[in-house]
Amino acid sequence: MLCQIIGQAKKHPSLIPLFIFIGAGGTGAALYVTCLALFNPDVSWDRKNNPEPWNKLGPNDQYKFYSVNASVATMLCQIIGQAKKHPSLIPLFIFIGAGGTGAALYVTCLALFNPDVSWDRKNNPEPWNKLGPNDQYKFYSVNVDYSKLKKEGSDF
Repeated sequence: MLCQIIGQAKKHPSLIPLFIFIGAGGTGAALYVTCLALFNPDVSWDRKNNPEPWNKLGPNDQYKFYSVNASVATMLCQIIGQAKKHPSLIPLFIFIGAGGTGAALYVTCLALFNPDVSWDRKNNPEPWNKLGPNDQYKFYSVNVDYSKLKKEGSDF
């Protein structure tokens, strides 16, 4: 599978950021689930000797992976405060925000408009067969004028 990903990245270099975001998200999710399995008191690996591990927690034991007491507004206030103290961070915040937003919008666009994704498998099992010869489903195409394409191949 790794060879296929590397092959696709060589053919389509624009997919590399998507692979990075998906890889980072998958790695983070795997680490989070591992931490939950190892340190959460709701998970008991030795049910025979420790049937209720949550009863052995002290008042100061931290069993959450990350404890957040701040709301989104507080987080935004901290970001704005850091930007006021260090104005050189403003481009970093802008580019990171734009990159995350762009990646989310690109994945949404792929999920909604790509013919490889079928949301209604019962009524539309093969949506790629309903594409006309001049339907553009790529997000961005440099050299192809889809309005002038003619049909090649047979009907299915």
